Amino acid sequence: MAKQAFLQKVWNKVVYNPDYKRGITFADADARQAWSTFLGVSESDAGEKVTVQSGSQIDTVFSCFNAYAQDISKLPFNVRQKVGENRIVVQDNEVQYLLNKRPNEYTSASNFRYNIVFNMFSYGNAYAIIKRGSNLKAESLHIAHPNEVEPMIVEGEVFYQYKTLAVKAEDMLHFKIYSFDGLLGVSPIIWCANTIGYRLKMNKYTAKVLGSKPEGLLTFDQALNAEQMKESQKMWTSMVQEDGLGGTAVLGAGAKYLPFALNPDVVQMIESTNLSDERLMGILRTPPTVIQKYSDSAFKGPEQQDTVWLKYSITPILKIIEQECDYKLFPEANKRSLTPLYTKHNIKEMLRGSIREQGEWYRLMVSIGAFSINDVLEMEDRMAVEGGDLRVVQSGFIPINKLEEFYSSKSASTGNDDLRKMGFDLDYLKQAIERQEILNAHE
Repeated sequence: MAKQAFLQKVWNKVVYNPDYKRGITFADADARQAWSTFLGVSESDAGEKVTVQSGSQIDTVFSCFNAYAQDISKLPFNVRQKVGENRIVVQDNEVQYLLNKRPNEYTSASNFRYNIVFNMFSYGNAYAIIKRGSNLKAESLHIAHPNEVEPMIVEGEVFYQYKTLAVKAEDMLHFKIYSFDGLLGVSPIIWCANTIGYRLKMNKYTAKVLGSKPEGLLTFDQALNAEQMKESQKMWTSMVQEDGLGGTAVLGAGAKYLPFALNPDVVQMIESTNLSDERLMGILRTPPTVIQKYSDSAFKGPEQQDTVWLKYSITPILKIIEQECDYKLFPEANKRSLTPLYTKHNIKEMLRGSIREQGEWYRLMVSIGAFSINDVLEMEDRMAVEGGDLRVVQSGFIPINKLEEFYSSKSASTGNDDLRKMGFDLDYLKQAIERQEILNAHE
């Protein structure tokens, strides 16, 4: 009873928010589950104790976490702003430097974001302390281990207890995937303890069976004494396991080797690992090919795989990261600005296809006036050319700002019937020009 009272006291201080009026106690089943989630340990129905460490050591789980962390950390993560009609990358901004160069003196930007994403999936929470200068602008970002941080609400305000420090919410980046109350994230490993525990049990059983069961049995036509048995075993081991590995084993006295075959139940148990992998990949929304399981691929090519991976798995995590950074990394005045600074990942890096497909994409975008020649060169990290900023469209690739003049001259000289024969929809063009004039007037 004393132990339960102590845990109840800690629960009320750290996890339970009295503002919600939930009135739960540590004795409640749901509370015990939430407490296990908070501690990062849970018992599974398979009888295995599941922790963040043991769960993340499962090869499939680690591969999924690693895929998320690697792919997100390699994306350009820029500070952007709308200036006039354009959305530009703001290079001379301290947040841009922290997110793309060095968040602190000992960590690169890619490594920082890799660890943030890995902690999000492992612990359900990822934390980074924002250290500010005298002007209250962010000067550095420092990762805090999830086990050392406790979020809490005190008199309606959110604080984070980090070791002996009480950190205000605006000075702590807190990224979480799934949460009961929006305050504390939940580890997918702990929440899906039964699936993880089943896989841990399977791994342990498989290793025990394969590691302890002898590969075969030596039999002899005649009885051997203890010394002969010991010598025969030593000779056999030296010929098949030590320096003689791969050689031909020779024993006298009518020795015969009988190999052991695995029990069919054991074979089925080992093969069921594939089914377990599918369940784990489903929980973590990871396509098989992303973690190098090409035999299970349902995609025709890598481009289709990347699109599905980006759309259904990566993009939601990017949005979580961007919104937290937007809210806490910029000054308070930025929230009220008509042209606020914001962060955005450049996902084009994950959508690059083959050279041929990329070339066709550039050709299409240039032909409709969406890209200029210099836009393409910039995306290819090449030097711009003089006059390359001019955008053109088909029909002789005339400048966009000359379209109306071009169509007017064509209409006057050749007539509408001739233009229609050339493939132009004059009614559509007229409506498009009118819509553009309305948009320009509105802006």
